[in-house]
Amino acid sequence: MSHEKELYIGYVEIALGIGDMVGPALSGVFYAMFGFIGTFIIFSTMIFLGTLFSIIWIPSSLNNLTSDIKND
Repeated sequence: MSHEKELYIGYVEIALGIGDMVGPALSGVFYAMFGFIGTFIIFSTMIFLGTLFSIIWIPSSLNNLTSDIKND
């Protein structure tokens, strides 16, 4: 596994850990302010933007690096 790919996996793990810590507190605040539907819309938008950002930001060349290693 390339160092670059391990770095991106680390970023994802950090994001998941922070999300697990901050998510429940934020959802409580959003629920108090906007109700169930507002909270659902806010978090759905955040997930969509995170997915879109990941697709754009993480280079697809990392997958090619893994397949090159397997072929050696």
